[in-house]
Amino acid sequence: MDSDSQPATPVSQPSAPVSQPAAPASQPQAVPSAQSPTPAPQPSTPAAQPSQPTQSLPPVQVPQQPQAPQSSEPQSAQMPSPVLPNPAADNLPPVPMPPIFDSAVPPVPSIPDATTTEAAPVDAKTKKRKKIIAAIIAAVVVVALVVAGVVYVKFRNNDAAEAPKATTAKTTKSKKTEKKFSFDSKTLDSIVDAAQPASVAAATTDGKAEYSSSKASQSGVATGLYLPVYLAVTNNGKTKNDQATDLLKNPSNDTANSLISQAGGLDAVNKWLKDNGYTHTELQRNYGDTAASQAGKENVTTAEDATNMLTVAERLGLSDLMNLDTQAEGITVPESMTVHGFYGKGIGGYYNYYFIIKDGDRTITLTVMTQQSKEAAAKLASDLLAEIHKQANPDNKGEGNKNSNNGDTAQNGNDGSNAVTPVQLTQSYTTQFDTVNMITVTKYSFQYPSDWTIGQPEITDQVEIVNLTNARGVTIQYYWGPIQGKFMKHETVTKVADAQFDAPCAQDCRNYQNPGPFMVAQIDGDEGSQLALVPDSYQGAHDFPAYTGYLFESYGYSSFATIDTKGGLTAQEKAEVIAILASLHSAQ
Repeated sequence: MDSDSQPATPVSQPSAPVSQPAAPASQPQAVPSAQSPTPAPQPSTPAAQPSQPTQSLPPVQVPQQPQAPQSSEPQSAQMPSPVLPNPAADNLPPVPMPPIFDSAVPPVPSIPDATTTEAAPVDAKTKKRKKIIAAIIAAVVVVALVVAGVVYVKFRNNDAAEAPKATTAKTTKSKKTEKKFSFDSKTLDSIVDAAQPASVAAATTDGKAEYSSSKASQSGVATGLYLPVYLAVTNNGKTKNDQATDLLKNPSNDTANSLISQAGGLDAVNKWLKDNGYTHTELQRNYGDTAASQAGKENVTTAEDATNMLTVAERLGLSDLMNLDTQAEGITVPESMTVHGFYGKGIGGYYNYYFIIKDGDRTITLTVMTQQSKEAAAKLASDLLAEIHKQANPDNKGEGNKNSNNGDTAQNGNDGSNAVTPVQLTQSYTTQFDTVNMITVTKYSFQYPSDWTIGQPEITDQVEIVNLTNARGVTIQYYWGPIQGKFMKHETVTKVADAQFDAPCAQDCRNYQNPGPFMVAQIDGDEGSQLALVPDSYQGAHDFPAYTGYLFESYGYSSFATIDTKGGLTAQEKAEVIAILASLHSAQ
């Protein structure tokens, strides 16, 4: 059925058009308006109903219009005049006459005569008109879509063209940062092979690059290597042991042997080493036992095992404890490189070096085991350091050793004589949160040396943040405020020094538990090593909020810790940082 058709009602209908004589049902007559356009075809209707008695009704008053003559065109070209129901016969209310449309407006389709017996044929012109209308609508939609697409592409191209430099710079920087590093094994092999007998192994501490010489997996005398004892006694740094820490700071055979006894003897240490993957490392005698050595018992390891231990030590933040006087050893260190480490000289002409190297953006562990003189071992070490620097940091990024005279490693925590100038705390800072916000809270103070600088404090109604920086950029931050972030970081806390802080309260402590005595501690985690003021009770494994330093409760939440050590503190810087952190106290 055409969408413009209306079904004829099969109930009572008048037998003839209004105001016209009765006509046969098969041929209704039209009373067209003089202004009406050519009518549309009449929709099909159901079969005629039985004729009903005709009643005489007064004619509907139609406005006087000139009557058009009957067209000679086919029936399909004309529209019959609307046929109104018979009110008297159907008990219907009178129907008003439909309005006469202007010639520019199509007429309303007529109500079909109930007596019509055949469907009028569909007007071809109407079909064509509908097709044209549909085509016009489709064309408009297509044009709209094309215009919208052109506008979108134009604006997108404009947006992309507005900041091409920023996008390119970011992409270039990302690619440069993510550039894969690998050791040039062929060149390193040529250096090692020219200095035999020797075995060498190196690795980046992120585990992404490794180097092993031809003999790196062969066991040799582990002279000067105390890391097996430290790692076994502390269980990879998980258990605090001050004597073990002192062993790394001041290597001693007596200290090492005492720790071996604490661990349960040589068998217990060796079992721990095997259980933790150091399968080629074994302690067969106590350190310094020359009689056992002459009897054929040696403490042995491989360059690969030793390098793995150095990597663990660096991840635990122990490199600052490993002081090596490279000048006294005759080792030349590249200017941008920082070297921490040990050396060992043993019976039978063994001379070994164990290095943790920081050069540019990379940290590398290196083991050099030789059976040569000190001079030959130092030359091999110097050649390897120069080549590793060339491969890992060709742009010479970083400050490296402060005193490059023959590689004296002042920045390694060693100024050539292990001397540290006494720290003089001549300046002080007192917190200002209460003054700025005009409220009553505990005031704190700390002292610092004259060559450290206080930055502009950040004080709001929520926080007070103060940064203290030295000339090299090492930074300590005091923070007081709320906890930020829901995630926690898992750290290992090792006591370094006592502190006077006692976490007092301004008015009362009902909402805060007394954390007890405080200490300056080394905090080791995935992001490196920092020094911080924390309660003694935090020793061992402890969780800290991820984004707000190393918090403790003190009438609120506070953190007083290093946030940037510039790749590692010198011995002098470490002494100063410890003194500053330990000085925090109540200013009430």
